[in-house]
Amino acid sequence: MNTPEPKPASRSLLRGSIFGLRYTALFEIGLLLGLTLAVDRLFFDGTRFRSLALHPFWIPVLLLSAQYGTNTGLLAAIASTIALLAGNLPPQGLLEDRFTWLFETTRVPMLWFLASVVLGELRTRQLREADKIRGDLGEACRRENVLVDAYKRLETAKEALETRVAGQLRTALALYEAARGIEKLEPSEVLLGVSTLVRSVMNPERFSLYLLQNGALELVLAEGGTPEDVLPRFYYPETRLFQETIGRQRILSVANPEDEDVLAGVGMIAAPLVATASGRIVGMLKIEKLGFLDLNFSNVQTFQVLCRWIGAAYENALRYQAARADAVVNSETELFAYGFLARQLAMLELLARRIGFDVTMIVMRLENPEDLTAEQQARVPVALSRTVKIVLRRSDLAFDYRRTGQEFALVLPATRVEGARIVIGKLEEALGEELKTEAPQARFSFGAQAIHDTRDNSGEALESGPSAQELPSGELQHV
Repeated sequence: MNTPEPKPASRSLLRGSIFGLRYTALFEIGLLLGLTLAVDRLFFDGTRFRSLALHPFWIPVLLLSAQYGTNTGLLAAIASTIALLAGNLPPQGLLEDRFTWLFETTRVPMLWFLASVVLGELRTRQLREADKIRGDLGEACRRENVLVDAYKRLETAKEALETRVAGQLRTALALYEAARGIEKLEPSEVLLGVSTLVRSVMNPERFSLYLLQNGALELVLAEGGTPEDVLPRFYYPETRLFQETIGRQRILSVANPEDEDVLAGVGMIAAPLVATASGRIVGMLKIEKLGFLDLNFSNVQTFQVLCRWIGAAYENALRYQAARADAVVNSETELFAYGFLARQLAMLELLARRIGFDVTMIVMRLENPEDLTAEQQARVPVALSRTVKIVLRRSDLAFDYRRTGQEFALVLPATRVEGARIVIGKLEEALGEELKTEAPQARFSFGAQAIHDTRDNSGEALESGPSAQELPSGELQHV
């Protein structure tokens, strides 16, 4: 049966001491001497074993000396001497002198004292060594705990550093991906990439972007906030915000008291979108809500660089669009540019009226661009360019139409609307063969309209294609 552990109060009592002597040692001395005296009184002559060569009182003296050391051993020797001689002195013999009687009487107690000192000192030295070992062990444990705590702190610092490095790496990768998002050739695609870029760099809770159009700043993009938050749709030249950001090209921050008056609670940071190469201002970026720790001098400077970056990307997209509108051939699709279509149709219609021949235009549309990857969509105009060279005559012209890469216009001089059906059939067959391996899931619809009809019934249209939604004839206007 398991013995219950002593309670904390009993345990502290057993470990207590008085004058350097433990309570347990005093209890053991009293118990051993009491039992010995009780045995002597009950079973022997009551002389306290005085005549025995090996006295029973040796037991507490040797036991206590070997267990607790010199002090307790001496106390056991004193107690044993008192228990032996108190009221029990032997009578002096007739032939013994006083010194002989005194020696015989104290001979055994003196041996007890000598044994308690010798054994006690040995035990005391052992206890000192044990205390020293325990002290060294405690010091080693303390050092171990210090090392463990230091290792845990180092491990925590290492994990925090790894997390920070990983976070910075993810931030750098996110920034790189976001930067690629605004390096587009379409202004609308640049604006779509601005949201990701601003969130990656500044991490705002709410921001807005205004473009400079018709002499005023017009809201074109707003991110974050709640439906109850209403942003100004326009900033006109007479407003202070317009004058400071566009007129003086200043960066406004609520950290500056004078700028806080200009922002008037509608934003925390605002800066113009400046195209660095040309110095042209294309708009304004404004952050309405930003974390407290994110509003610092470094982020304000980063915000300025970000605005210049966006302004340069948007300016480049506008320049590309202007250049492509004036270009004759689209270098990406290898077809005539959409901006060249109106002039060419005007010239062909005028020439057709003067000489007298028919002019028909076929509009081809990619119906499922969302089912194609970006690479597959890029292959469609290239495949059409090759198909046109094979199927159409040299006098027929192929153009980009409205949505570049997804809509195309084919101008057929000296061809009536009825003849466009034959051309459409050949195009469908040849284009399907071209895209059989690269984009077999691509689906197209076709629509045809007379630009000039010698039968004086211009406006007659022919439409065909696999799509359920055909291109309506009214959507193709005479030029």
